[in-house]
Formats: sequence, structure tokens, C-alpha cells
Amino acid sequence: MTQGGRLTSHLKTRRDAEKRLAEYKVAVEALEKLAMLGDLAGLQVDRLRRTLAKDAAAWRDRIYLGAFPDTAHELVDTGMGRKGQIDLVVRSGGVSAPAQHVTNASALRASLVGFFLAFWEHVLNERGGLHTLLLDDPQELLDDENRERLAASLGQLVKAGAQLIVASYDPRFAGRVSRVTGVGGVEHFEVLPATLQQPVVRTVPPLPAIIERRKQFEADRSAEKPARDFADECRVFLESKLGDMFDDPAHSAWAKENPNPTLAGFLARLRSIVKRSPQGMFSAHVFRRFVEHQALVDNSPVLELMNKAHHGRRREIRASDVATCVDALTELVELVEQMNEEAYRWRRRDALPNQSDIDTPPTLRPITNGSMPSILIYPDLAAFTDHSPTGGSQDVAEPVDPKVLDGKAAFMLRRNNFGFAGQVQSRSLRRYQAQQQTDGW
Repeated sequence: MTQGGRLTSHLKTRRDAEKRLAEYKVAVEALEKLAMLGDLAGLQVDRLRRTLAKDAAAWRDRIYLGAFPDTAHELVDTGMGRKGQIDLVVRSGGVSAPAQHVTNASALRASLVGFFLAFWEHVLNERGGLHTLLLDDPQELLDDENRERLAASLGQLVKAGAQLIVASYDPRFAGRVSRVTGVGGVEHFEVLPATLQQPVVRTVPPLPAIIERRKQFEADRSAEKPARDFADECRVFLESKLGDMFDDPAHSAWAKENPNPTLAGFLARLRSIVKRSPQGMFSAHVFRRFVEHQALVDNSPVLELMNKAHHGRRREIRASDVATCVDALTELVELVEQMNEEAYRWRRRDALPNQSDIDTPPTLRPITNGSMPSILIYPDLAAFTDHSPTGGSQDVAEPVDPKVLDGKAAFMLRRNNFGFAGQVQSRSLRRYQAQQQTDGW
């Protein structure tokens, strides 16, 4: 019985070994085929590289042209490293070199944008992808001529299937984009940031859009819809621009008394300022030209038309009403645009009275961290879990480190320098470093 038990145990061990050897044989045959996948992946990447190199060069040529022959490098390769990095190679005079070593910032930017557009178009055509693209200041680092080329190339991007949202601080570039032919449906807005007086982000039709509305009305002066659209655009433009000009702490008391001012309210306020021999910004001649314009006298056809557009009486507007005011409205929107530019220039050069020069900025004082209550954070964004272990849950609350405010300095925002990041009178935190005690901020 003992020998039989030993024989049974050895036999089981042998059968397990035989099974493992059979599985090894299957694995060897599979690994021979799997080893070919590496070569196949390399071929696919190489094919994609050649495709993207050609298309990226085509997109780059659409948006960039070197000012001089010596700087007009040709994009010849878009290699990819093992870690996914992009290796852009340019050629000039038969010699190739990495783009980051021989090209200027404008050419390198154009090469990167060209590669991105080529890759986006390839993915969209091969297996579908995102149609909406948000381009934030794509004209950066490009000169005036190449900005014109970039604006024109956006029409080709739309034809390739893109739905574009373009944001730019450059009004000339935005105007060029709005005039791109062959795309249709371009909406051009000027974005005004949220402020203390007007705590919402506002979109205003720019002056070129107003001129375009007038052209549509001039094409058929008997049609009521183009006439009403032109009157509406003028009203929104005038009130928004004047509101932005009066959105200043100096007019805070007036703003509280007039929480929803109309064109008549702005006009009355501006007349009172101009009448008393103003100093500073309002002393510019363009403000007097605006308030003394014949179209803004009491009970004028222009004011009556603007009242209809503002007070929900849009259907009462007739094409004949707009026809009698079209020239005057065009002059007024141009004057308001000049006034807004004058206000912008003045605010940039304006300084506080009796302000003494400071050679060295004051040192930052870190926050004294007192007792901090227990606060739990439930991370629900990928940014919070970037370094979390695999399989971790985002539902687990994490306590706030009580030292999170150590080494920070607090600021109060008194200007709109942060754009949309914060309103006036809001607070901001900044990291405090010990070496800054002698160097200032």
C-alpha cells in the first residue's frame, strides 16, 4: 500500500509535467506569431509617419512662409520617438536637421500646428474623431503676413470637417478669420470679461459685424428682418461698449443707482461729465463729438429706433425706420468704438494721484496658519488622481493637509489683470519663497 501511494504521487507529478510541456509547445507556436506583431507595429508607425510627414508639410506650407530664402526650411520628416515624442526634421539646401535647432520660433510653431492638424485630419478620416476644435490665440509667434495665411487656411480646416471656435486677443486677426470665404456661418463676437459692476461674461458683436449687418440691409432695403437685425446689433454694441467704459470704481455710485442702464442712461451720464469741463479721459474730443451728435437729440428718430429695439418692441421696427437712421447709426457705432479705444489707452497710462516711486517692492508676508478645521475632499477629476495606484477609487474622501496654506501669500485683485481668472475684489493665493524676501515679488 505504501509503494502504491508513492507510485500514484509520482505518476501525478509526471502527468503535470507532461501537461506543462504540451502547454509550452502551444506557447512557443503562439510566441512565434506574436513576435511578428512588433515588426507589424513598426511598419504601421512608419506608414503613419510617412503619411503625417506629407500632410503636416502641406498644412505648414499653408500657414507659414519664411520671410527670406535662407529661413524657408522645408518640413521633411515627423519622426516619433519610442516614448511618443515628436521629432520634426527640416531641410534647406540639401541638409536636414532637427527643427528645434535651426528654425526660428515662428517656423517651429507652424510646424507643430501643421503636425497637429495633419494628425487630427488623419484620425477623423480613418476612424472618426472630434469635429470641434478650440484654437486659443493660434496666431501667436507669427508675423502679420503669416497670420493672414493662417486665417485663410482655417477655411480649408472647415472643409476638412472641423467645427472651429477661435479665441484671439488680436482684433485684426479675428477680423481676418471672420472674412474667410467659402466657409459660411461665421459668428464673430467680442468677449468682455466679468467685472464687479457687470459680473457676467458678455459677447458683443464687433464693429466689422455691424458693417456686415448694414451691407445685408443695403442689399434689400425693403426687407424687415435685415433691418431689425441691424438695429438690434447697433443697440447691443452701443450699450455694451458704453457699459464697459463706465465699468470703473469711479462710477460705482452711479452704477448702484442705475443697475440696468440703457442707452439713454449712458447718454445722460456722459453729457453731464462732458458739460462740466472734464479732465483726463473724458477731455478727449471724441466724447464731445458723440454727445453733440445730431442723431442723439431728444426725441430723435435714432433714439426712438433704439428704444423700440431695447424695450421688446422689435416687431414695430420697419425697414423705412432703419433706412432713415442707417447713416447716423453707423457714425455712432464708429464714434463709440473710438471712445472705447481712448478709454483703453487712458487706463493703461493712468496712474494714481500722488503715487511715489518704489525702488524695491515690499516683501511678501506668509499667512500665519492657525487652527484649520477638518475638511474632506472627494476628488472627481482625473487631475486629482493622476498618481493614484491602479484601480483606486475616486469616491474615497481625502482630508486636507493642514499645512496646505503654509508658505502662501494672499492678494486682493484690484484690477482686471487676471482676465477671466478672477473678478475685482476677489482673493488670490501665491506661493511664498524665502529667497524672495530680499528680491521682492
